[in-house]
Formats: sequence, C-alpha cells, structure tokens
Amino acid sequence: MTLTAPAAMRCAGVASRCDRTHDDGNGRIYGETDGPGQYDSDRMEWRVGREVRQLAEYWIVAVDGTVRRVYRIDRKSWHEVSPGYWEFRAVGDRELTDAEIAAAYAAGDLPLRPGDACPTRAGGAYRPYWF
Repeated sequence: MTLTAPAAMRCAGVASRCDRTHDDGNGRIYGETDGPGQYDSDRMEWRVGREVRQLAEYWIVAVDGTVRRVYRIDRKSWHEVSPGYWEFRAVGDRELTDAEIAAAYAAGDLPLRPGDACPTRAGGAYRPYWF
C-alpha cells in the first residue's frame, strides 16, 4: 500500500476507528453507533483529497484493526460539508452485501473484506488505500 497514486493503481478510502461512540457536544454522534446512525457516521466529514474523491470506488470501515463494513461510493455524491471536509453517499445508501463484497474482491476491485486485518494509523482515522 502507498499513500500517493502511482500510475494505473486503484484506490479505496479507509476509515479506521476504535469500537466506541463519540459525541461532539453539538448533536453529532459518531464512531461505532450500532444503529440507524451508523451509515451517516461512516460516510460523513472526512478530509478526502480531490484525487481520492475522483477515483475511489469503495469506502472501507475498520474497527479495532479489523474491517467491519464496506460501501460502494457514488462518486458523483461527494459534497463539501465544511472547508476541506467531505461526505459521500453510498450506492443505494447501504453497506454492500456479502455477495457483492465477494464479487468485487474476486474481480480485484476491492482490496479488503470484512474480517481482514486493517491496522489503524496514528494521527488520523482516514487514509487512502492504493492497490
């Protein structure tokens, strides 16, 4: 994995977090919410660069170092919510099914699946994953 885009590589967004819920004090609950707000927590307010917004097809969420959820990004949906922070919508506004994940992984379109190791990175919950 590299942090910059070499020629002819694919990209996925990876969000890594600990298994806990956070309250920002302004009404936003994020992290592992384990409920209807989980999708919003996974897709909202990330510092994602232009290249990743244009190229990434999948958003992978890892919890405590293990992939837990995968979304297919609607690339036209990226929206800047505050300067430098972006949110996306997943295709169908949902996680991928096990069958969809297996097909994307087998085709080489997805680098990680639920259950795969995905260590967190110090200093930030998001990173691009070039493969």
